[in-house]
Amino acid sequence: RCLQWHIRQRPSRPARLLARAAKDDSRWRPLSLSEKLQQPLQLLVAIWLLLLLPAGLAMSPRKICGGLVLGSLPFEYLAFFLVGTVPRAWRYGSYARPARKGKPGTRPQDFLFFLLALFLAHILAVVLFVQQHRVLSFGWKLPRFVAMVLTGTAAWHLGRNYDRVAVSSELVTTGPYRLVRHPIYTSYLILFISSLLDLQSWLGCGILSIAALLFYSRRITAEEEILKESFGEKWDAFTASTRFKLIPFIY
Repeated sequence: RCLQWHIRQRPSRPARLLARAAKDDSRWRPLSLSEKLQQPLQLLVAIWLLLLLPAGLAMSPRKICGGLVLGSLPFEYLAFFLVGTVPRAWRYGSYARPARKGKPGTRPQDFLFFLLALFLAHILAVVLFVQQHRVLSFGWKLPRFVAMVLTGTAAWHLGRNYDRVAVSSELVTTGPYRLVRHPIYTSYLILFISSLLDLQSWLGCGILSIAALLFYSRRITAEEEILKESFGEKWDAFTASTRFKLIPFIY
């Protein structure tokens, strides 16, 4: 009788799926209107700090904004993030709260180190570029356009799973995920490295490359451990079909 009662009381599969979806939804918090408006403003401030302010300070006389001395590069950075991170935040809200703590690769100091290296690389590159009156090459616009298309396509396929290191609600294997397992990280590398090379800064490119190697190797390891635990054989099949993590035919 106890067994029969247990079988009768067990929720149906649709009910379990709805309960799981509701629990999953609770990990995301929608953004308020003011928070949504802050997203593009924060992006503009970041681009100003990264590119326009260093360009202005390198000019004579000094200015707080480099204007068009960097050509379309600041607008390309703006377009890149407007097709990736901003739509994701507007549609799905804040990043999910991790289900558990202590996973490798999620330390705040890792991201802080990468962020400082990113700013240092760009500031050095921009200052020398402006002071030495260099000119941007039209040819480097192509990889930046590829980066923008890649991040937009990957974000669209990920949907709500475009998130921090946390358990995903589904395993995404379509679109650019057929080429590499972490195409959004690939798009960031293409954007930053092609821009630093366009600014003719091998030093900046070296700084960023080392920082990216340290940061993304740890972060990718953490994400793939979580995905392996979450999806098991599905993850194994995905890694067998999509062999490369970040760079096609290389890594």
